Amino acid sequence: MIAGYVLLIVAWAMSTPPFSGPDEWAHFLRAAGVSHGQVLGARVDSFHDPNLTPDQEAWTSRIVRRIDVPPGLAPDGFGCNAFQPTVSAVCTDRLPPPPRERVGRVTTTGNYHPAPYLLPGLVVRAGSGPVSALLLARLANGLIALALLALAAVALQPALLGLVVATTPMALFLAAVLNPSGLEIAGSIAFTCGLIGLAREQRSRFAWAAVTAGAATVCLSRFLGPIWVGSILAAWLVWIGLDRAWGVIAPARGKAVACAAIVSAAIALNRAWDFYFGPRPLPRTEPLSLALRQSIRWIPEWVREQIGVFQYLETPMPGAAYLVWFAVFAALVAFALRVGTGRDRLVLSVALAAALAVPVILNAVALRPIGWAVQGRHVLPLTVACPLLAGEIVWRTRRWPPTRAGRSIGLAVAASCAVVHFVGFYANARRSSVGTAGSWLFPLHPEWSPPLGWWPWLLLAAAGAALITAARPEPT
Repeated sequence: MIAGYVLLIVAWAMSTPPFSGPDEWAHFLRAAGVSHGQVLGARVDSFHDPNLTPDQEAWTSRIVRRIDVPPGLAPDGFGCNAFQPTVSAVCTDRLPPPPRERVGRVTTTGNYHPAPYLLPGLVVRAGSGPVSALLLARLANGLIALALLALAAVALQPALLGLVVATTPMALFLAAVLNPSGLEIAGSIAFTCGLIGLAREQRSRFAWAAVTAGAATVCLSRFLGPIWVGSILAAWLVWIGLDRAWGVIAPARGKAVACAAIVSAAIALNRAWDFYFGPRPLPRTEPLSLALRQSIRWIPEWVREQIGVFQYLETPMPGAAYLVWFAVFAALVAFALRVGTGRDRLVLSVALAAALAVPVILNAVALRPIGWAVQGRHVLPLTVACPLLAGEIVWRTRRWPPTRAGRSIGLAVAASCAVVHFVGFYANARRSSVGTAGSWLFPLHPEWSPPLGWWPWLLLAAAGAALITAARPEPT
């Protein structure tokens, strides 16, 4: 299964047009700054963007920073087809070469936590231009995400059904572009899988490593990291009970103390950075009740975005792909609610309610005053706990049909998810090559092609999907 994720992430990284991930140009500038010691760029005296409203411009002016970009790496002109889904990425092949001297550029992610940019920043300067530097940074980002997913898998095995459903196409896409959300989501998956592994009678020797690495990554990736870690940890404590939790910690005090020290340090760094450099919300002018009602309407879109809406959030999959993934998730949760204990049902129900309520509250209180909206990727680190918990409840009860039927169910789930992974990759490739109004047979007559053309990456993605199917996460 991890081999399948490796192939898919490499295919995503190499075939997604340069700087077509969410805010990828801004994250690239952040990594370029970190690459030569600019942990925090210089403040910008005046900032103006005609595409923003006055409230958006006022908020953004607080977080923009000026970055000194090394010679030949300025990503000028990329994103020329942004928010134009019917337009291919061919315009990126016609851009003039970047300046050959050091230049200053403004990034809208200037105050983001520096940790996710350390490894990408180390490899950025090895690139001969912005495109090659970005590909190296993407692969570095993907390497960290893959390490976290591998930790999650070994901590959770042999019951991997929940992990297959939790690792959506959007999770892999974000791991394959330069964006801290990819690490935040992979870290949350590792953290949750590690906690589940610790709750078992036969604990994986990798469970503590998954908990530590996952929680630390989540806390060092984005501002809300400690909230996700605290929420998932609280649900775990309620799920297994304090007495059993102490029974987990007591025999492994050394590992528990080391884990607590590392995660506490990550939380302290997160809070300190947020206190000194974090954004400050704008005052809310509309009634809270109205803001909440308006935010509830976004729930279906957030669900779609968590499964997979790519590039600039304007590259969806065919509608059937969302139905398939959601049906698999809903069936897993429904079965867990049916066969679980009373405590299982309570914790899973609260987790599901939180997955729906948190983005509504976050949107109403924090983002609507600015004029923006929560994106599915922002809350996916919390949502992944739902399928992971449901999969564990189902496995623990052992109330599946006989072994052959149970294997068939595991194969059906893996195959369904694998097909959606490939469909998502193919839909994104079509948008990049000929636009969303172009032919589905785009590999035959592409307007834009990635390095080596389309066929190697399509075959690599198909092989990755096939490996996920071959893994057959058996629920028995």
